[in-house]
Amino acid sequence: KQWYQRRVRAGKEVQASGMKLGSTADVQGQQMGVIPANTQLQTSLQVTTETENTPSHVQLLINTTNNTQIKAVMIFAEGIFNGESHVVHPPIGSISSSLSV
Repeated sequence: KQWYQRRVRAGKEVQASGMKLGSTADVQGQQMGVIPANTQLQTSLQVTTETENTPSHVQLLINTTNNTQIKAVMIFAEGIFNGESHVVHPPIGSISSSLSV
């Protein structure tokens, strides 16, 4: 509940400042991003069979429809990952609106 209240307060402060959606702001000492409400994720799975150099694997491709930057991806899959989840944080210099996991 505390997280939700902070986000609501931050959203009001950002709106009052006249900031554009999709940008970041320093709100109460924390940098916050504002994700536009019309943001959609486009996802696809690519299955690659084993070759001499690489084992078979599944690749998840993620894109946003409005150039919103993807700073992290969290995947939940029971029985596939240790701990049943996998988190990817691309390096700061590689953050973009598309990500391959």
